[in-house]
Amino acid sequence: MLIRLCTLVCFAGLVSAIPALADDLFLDDDFDGEFIFDDSEFSNQDTDTLLQESPYQWWLKQGLVYDPKSLSEPTDSFTDMHLQAETTLGLTGFAKVDIKASQNWNTGEFDAEIYSTAIQISTEQGAFKLGRYINSWGEVEGAGVLDIINLAPALTDPDRDFKPQWLLGYSHYMGARELHVLANVQPDVAQVTGMTANVEAASEWGVGYKVTGSGSDWALYAGQFIQNAPTLGVANGLPVLTAYQYDLLGFSYNRASGDNLLKWDMAWKQGLGQQVGSGLTKVERLDMALGAEINAGDRQWNLSIASNYLPKHTANYQTVIIDPLTLQPSWLPTSQWYTSYGLGVSDSFANDEFSWSVNLIGAVNGSMTGLISELTWDYADNLQWRFFLAGLEASADTAYASMDGLQRIGAELEYHF
Repeated sequence: MLIRLCTLVCFAGLVSAIPALADDLFLDDDFDGEFIFDDSEFSNQDTDTLLQESPYQWWLKQGLVYDPKSLSEPTDSFTDMHLQAETTLGLTGFAKVDIKASQNWNTGEFDAEIYSTAIQISTEQGAFKLGRYINSWGEVEGAGVLDIINLAPALTDPDRDFKPQWLLGYSHYMGARELHVLANVQPDVAQVTGMTANVEAASEWGVGYKVTGSGSDWALYAGQFIQNAPTLGVANGLPVLTAYQYDLLGFSYNRASGDNLLKWDMAWKQGLGQQVGSGLTKVERLDMALGAEINAGDRQWNLSIASNYLPKHTANYQTVIIDPLTLQPSWLPTSQWYTSYGLGVSDSFANDEFSWSVNLIGAVNGSMTGLISELTWDYADNLQWRFFLAGLEASADTAYASMDGLQRIGAELEYHF
């Protein structure tokens, strides 16, 4: 029997791990593993190529998603239209913009926005970048340890990409070392239907120091951030949703062995929201993740395990959930340790015309298990089909109970004009 599976999150990049807490799975976290600047973006070859190509590109994505267990509207159809433009700014600069218009055919909702944009200027020893873009921290993708800048897609989000943020960043290069600073001038937090999140601060900042060695890299991180996934709690008898500001100290490491890569992330977070007794308070948490990429020819295996530890945990630590039908809150005990795992495999065939991935995610204590699979068909240079199947099973007495039986079956067509 086909395991009932989770979401439009079923992109191959999700392979490594589910988020650390139940509310993180409900709302989710962020992304990947290197700093945002790369000298290769400014090579003369790239500049010449950009000058020769048209600076504009239109592309369309048509999606159809089927949820066989939905009580209201089992089929969701949407259309996204993108206008992208990019150009060089002299010999040391680069600018791009992606304007997106979206139409949801079920609800009739239409939205247009600057989906992403960036201006990047290089100096002799560094690079500035300003715009709305993706910033990558840490090594273990999807684990939520250090990939805390950009919002990850929610389980029912038709757009499976991480969400760009308005950022100002600078990287300073010193041979094998790099110092990176960034500021987020307009942090976004995940939304919960029917609730408005209180956001504790209006901006966030971070600094990273990375050293590249022979066969391995390591980096240190520090900053003050806003929770991407607000904490759901109860105060004065009423449910409240709060995105707290917290401090972070982190470390990442990777080591190559032939074609394989071992990855490690660790972060101390102080100021995260937690229901303790009858109200919300701030607590400390240690997050850790270990991951590996194992390559056998074109086939790649991705393995990860992520864990969170609450050092001052007591029996009063609780997780608040809202019943989706009655909208009434209920309380579950919060464990001092929470550990999740990810196992994924991807490959291609027919001269790379087809590619596929299968990813298993879950909680080590068995409270949740999800399976995510995807098949991509590059039908032509400008036309791509994507088919996916995802779903989730969860125990009745856990924070994941409301997602038990979640299923998504879908297809997308992407056409570039």
